[in-house]
Amino acid sequence: MGLYGSEEEGVVVGMGGIFGKKAEDVQGSIINGVTIIGDTGKRDSSGNQIVIARNKNNEVFESSLSNIKRGVVNGTGEESGYVNLKKANEKYHVEGTYVKALSVGGTKGVNWDKRRNKWKARLYFKGEYVLQKDFDTKEEAIEARLAAEEKYFKPILEKYENKKEND
Repeated sequence: MGLYGSEEEGVVVGMGGIFGKKAEDVQGSIINGVTIIGDTGKRDSSGNQIVIARNKNNEVFESSLSNIKRGVVNGTGEESGYVNLKKANEKYHVEGTYVKALSVGGTKGVNWDKRRNKWKARLYFKGEYVLQKDFDTKEEAIEARLAAEEKYFKPILEKYENKKEND
């Protein structure tokens, strides 16, 4: 038995052995439309097996076996599911901003509390909630949140703006 174990124990000595993963014999397999030609003998930074593969357009490439299995690399030569998902999510981004699905109010720190049937305004500042109130209307909650931001954030912002001007 070597430093990292033996091949009989399922541990390969060398770089693969460091990660404790034995190379899979997938030569000739078709996974997600990608034909596996063979193993390169290399590993990526996460210890995943690197294989030589061919897609449906007969393009030969190297990729980690895990990316092929997960569908990050596909056999069509087109964009993967992850890229398509990213494009689908772009419709929720407006001018570089993103309204979280949980933020029904569309205002940071204001959300609808289903349990209480109230609008909740919250502001976390220096390790504690300085605002955590329920309101009947969304407008009241937004107003309270903006007032709290003005009270707690404005002095700090002014301090740094003045410091910038003096430098």
